[in-house]
Amino acid sequence: LAQVVGEVPPPSTGMASLVEVGGTRSGRWYLAQVVGEVKGRDAVRINYVDWEDVPVQGVDEVEMPLSEVRMRQPYPSGADDYDATVGQQVETWFDDPDGRAGYVAGTITKKQGDFLYVQVEGLAGARGRPQIVERGDCRPSLPSVPYGGHSQSQMASDQVMIPDILKLWSTTVDAAGCFANVQAETGVMGCALEAPQVLRVEGTREAVHKAKFVLDIHFFHQTKIQHFHELGRNGENGGINAQGPAAEDDFIVDNAALLRQIDESPDFVARVENDHGVSIRVDRQTNRAHVWISGESSDAVAAARKSFEIVTRDVPVTAEVVGWLLGAARDVLDDIKVKSGVTGLEFSAKDSIVMLKGTEDQIQDASAMLECHAQYLPVYQEMDRESALIKDSMEELNTDGKP
Repeated sequence: LAQVVGEVPPPSTGMASLVEVGGTRSGRWYLAQVVGEVKGRDAVRINYVDWEDVPVQGVDEVEMPLSEVRMRQPYPSGADDYDATVGQQVETWFDDPDGRAGYVAGTITKKQGDFLYVQVEGLAGARGRPQIVERGDCRPSLPSVPYGGHSQSQMASDQVMIPDILKLWSTTVDAAGCFANVQAETGVMGCALEAPQVLRVEGTREAVHKAKFVLDIHFFHQTKIQHFHELGRNGENGGINAQGPAAEDDFIVDNAALLRQIDESPDFVARVENDHGVSIRVDRQTNRAHVWISGESSDAVAAARKSFEIVTRDVPVTAEVVGWLLGAARDVLDDIKVKSGVTGLEFSAKDSIVMLKGTEDQIQDASAMLECHAQYLPVYQEMDRESALIKDSMEELNTDGKP
């Protein structure tokens, strides 16, 4: 393992083809760039790159099976508050003699000041004594996101602004883990800081759309958590016809709620076009609309058509979670309804379900938002417990020494 000197280089920005390869069995992940797919095989052609994402000179392009390719993981934050623990699985960076850069898996065996003792695997001669590395030069082992090839017409890239109150949080390992989980949950190919308070999200249009919804929810709750900690520090507390590479479909829409959405939301059709990479023409008539959809593939056209079909779905949810969502200052169900665009959202206490009505895309967005909100219930419960303990302690101090 190469000795760590200086700071880990920052990530380059903007290419969905940046990957890590070769570490499924070895624990040694090299930085690489996909340059093409191998026809007829589950494999891609890659170039090894250095820390600046420049192809390594003298190292040939190679074929790599998809099972050994994952999307680029977040770089170490370098933050001084990295909460490393003994026994934690981490990855630390290295350079090999050929100039290839990457990360190697290991386990923290000891902590000493700002340094960690890491027992690494996957490098020749590294299975002896633990390597000593700086705390900020490790990253936690996060879920791997498999690489999947997509045509450029299916891809999207967008910026997500991070609220001012989360500026410091966004550079922590906790934030890197949050972004990696969003990447794993939504299937985007990239979700990482591009600049201070600017997050770059890349992947298919559908995945990017979903990731932005999920990130919005994380930011909502993280903002509340940051406020809580600040108070604590202050002592307060029809059939598809494909012709060659193109496909098209046309059908009639007569659902009143969907017609109102077409009429009252000028960006509805544009968003469907952008999400699925299709072209849409709507002929609005008295009590109905004739819709034409055309695109590069039948799958894209079929997916876009679902945005014009109203369906219903029941989402199971515990009464505790819904009670929390409907509680004081946490009434978010109306917010979910507005942001997802569903035409119906009701809670049945008898059946412990949330009944959703809308297009397939809207219901998927609303379901994802419900699930993401519910993940924060234990955090708020712990915050309530901390507040109760602080209150009890203050009352004891106020009564201490009184007759």
